[in-house]
Amino acid sequence: MTTEAIDMTPDYERIPLKERLDFQHILIEKMLGKDFRQKPRENQILIEIDWAEKYAKKVSQIIDNKQNAEIRDLILKLEYDKAADLIVLLLE
Repeated sequence: MTTEAIDMTPDYERIPLKERLDFQHILIEKMLGKDFRQKPRENQILIEIDWAEKYAKKVSQIIDNKQNAEIRDLILKLEYDKAADLIVLLLE
């Protein structure tokens, strides 16, 4: 075993939180349908929490995987609809 420090720095910067949240709202609507926004706010929050428990980790893994650079680039360009369409395909 070596005593050298292991560099755990990612190969790229994480997507800023605001962009991640904005993108997540678009993705949730694509997955659940736009009519889910018509429900009372309390219900929307519960639905979003349920979505997060089921999909947030998977979505983060997709976004942060170098193999999915196209999705990452679309998010950084604020092309959330296109990125969401690609992620929906990967989740199916």
